Amino acid sequence: MELVCLAAVAAQTSHEAIGAIARALVDAGCVKPSFEVAAIARERRSPTGLPFEPDAVALPHAEPEHVERAAVAIATLLQPVAFRQMGSPNLS
Repeated sequence: MELVCLAAVAAQTSHEAIGAIARALVDAGCVKPSFEVAAIARERRSPTGLPFEPDAVALPHAEPEHVERAAVAIATLLQPVAFRQMGSPNLS
């Protein structure tokens, strides 16, 4: 399994954060270019934010047809962005 790490990502929104991660995964050959749009669409349908203290975590993903090989991407952001909560999509 490939591990892709990004530090200090500048993102203003959850979609920008997903886009930065998706582009890094494309560059690493782990996902197809269609992954970014698919992951953002899935995030709209099924939020992945999880409330942790002191900071929240999100686990955005897409369907397998957008994947080339198994990978996990981890990103830290310069500033927090809101992801809707899994199981409580009205909460960020």
